[in-house]
Amino acid sequence: MKDQPPARTRPGEAPAATTPHASARSQWVREQRQARGWNIQQMARKLREAAALAGDTLPDKECLATMIRRWEKGGGISERYQLHYSHAFRIPPPRFGITPAPRAAPAEPAPDSTAREPATMILVIVLPAPGQPATPAGDPT
Repeated sequence: MKDQPPARTRPGEAPAATTPHASARSQWVREQRQARGWNIQQMARKLREAAALAGDTLPDKECLATMIRRWEKGGGISERYQLHYSHAFRIPPPRFGITPAPRAAPAEPAPDSTAREPATMILVIVLPAPGQPATPAGDPT
């Protein structure tokens, strides 16, 4: 079998990955963007802002929008862009691509359970009548 030349990558892209992990990460990036209500152009602007804060410059908005679409379809995302995404999403870089565990729904008490609603505490303050001396709480005098 002939050796195939290495796959070419575009600027800002990691080598193409066809693993389930890369696909899951692409889906995660898209879900994170959509959860924030950002369209592709807004995501590009957020990446550019994050890059500017890091002293980095990115391609023009059309090129960046194309790259975002490619990444969301399964293209590999370089570490450089993962850092910019992390800052744009306001997550620590080590958490990039990690979906938090779903929150467990509160358990319903069993029908025969003796669980009760939390009690309400009422504080009553008794003040001495005018002209009467105040006594400390618990003092029988």
